[in-house]
Amino acid sequence: MQVGEYISERAYVATIVQINPLKLRTGVQERFAGVVQGGQSVEFRVESFPDAIFKGKVAFVSPALDQTMRTFTVEALVDNGDRRLKPGFFAKGSIMTKVDEGVTAVPDAAVSTLAGVSSVYVIKDGKVTQTQITLGVRQGDLWEVVDGLKGDETLATSRLNELATGSRVTTDGA
Repeated sequence: MQVGEYISERAYVATIVQINPLKLRTGVQERFAGVVQGGQSVEFRVESFPDAIFKGKVAFVSPALDQTMRTFTVEALVDNGDRRLKPGFFAKGSIMTKVDEGVTAVPDAAVSTLAGVSSVYVIKDGKVTQTQITLGVRQGDLWEVVDGLKGDETLATSRLNELATGSRVTTDGA
């Protein structure tokens, strides 16, 4: 708007936003309609702070589906006391719909994937054995291991490209 300009009574001249708590609004695919509920935890990242994980709680789940996108709206409230998050940021994250107990998980740094086959290098008695694993869900820097490990193994997490079955290694702090 310019000084002296006439505007209609329905013209937007300002937008008021609440900075804290901030509302995260997203569309969720309809196939998840039965598992997303109010109160569930939300974790997400934004491009401006790629190393930071922001957390919130689902506050609203729309009862209606967007017919064109086949999604429903979910809103989460996020503490933004430090004001790092800005209205309009794009976020990528997940809604924690359930917690699986007793899951074997390995750090991303321990997983080697070649031609779609994932494996880890198990260290036992100073020797390395490459072991094929089946990966499940990834959360943060951890992979769920569905098959291939018992859960009590020691794994190599660095210089994987230099390892082969039978190689002798030493471990840090062991």
